[in-house]
Amino acid sequence: MVVKYPKSAFIISAILTVAIFLTGVMLGWSLDSYKENDVLNDLKFNELDLQSYFLEQNLLNRYGGDACKVLQSRIGHLRYTMYKIGSKLPTEKEKTLGSGMDLDYLKRKYTLSEIQLFLLIEEMRNKCNSNYIPILFFYTKDNEESRRQGYVLDLIDKKYDNVVVLSFDKDYIDEPLINTLTSHYQINSTSTIVIAEKIIKRGFVSVGELRSIIEELK
Repeated sequence: MVVKYPKSAFIISAILTVAIFLTGVMLGWSLDSYKENDVLNDLKFNELDLQSYFLEQNLLNRYGGDACKVLQSRIGHLRYTMYKIGSKLPTEKEKTLGSGMDLDYLKRKYTLSEIQLFLLIEEMRNKCNSNYIPILFFYTKDNEESRRQGYVLDLIDKKYDNVVVLSFDKDYIDEPLINTLTSHYQINSTSTIVIAEKIIKRGFVSVGELRSIIEELK
């Protein structure tokens, strides 16, 4: 015997299906908005910290003081902030369909902050005889070798307090400074590491090899 359902049952079912779908979409949009605002707030405070540092440097140049000591404390804080922001930065895959999240804006802001931190580290290495070792990692999106190298660099970054890993999408054309960096270091492979402006390694570099290089530079 064929059971016949009233049309109202199908209508109610369709309404419930649409309601559940819309609820999921709205929840996704809310999560995207929360992530975007969270990262933006961190980036804004990071910009304030950088502005504060540059002003402090101007004051020290005018009135005197230990600029190297100030820079040492600032870099430690900025390094932690950049790591925190990088771990929370959403990816294109995490973006909800139809959401208004401006991933390119967040990525560009973060990239510029990384470059500023790199310049500060280089200033400290040149002027203050610092033992900080910057590692620039130029990666290719959705590339297995780059993913493997990223995992290795995360381990290195956590192991050494004086190592600062800064990662850049080598094909990120929206920020002109990336082209300046890739041209300067002649980045032409899917994964390249620049260590302390002295050593350029193309292709995958193991944990052991990186440790050996870092120990020699210390």
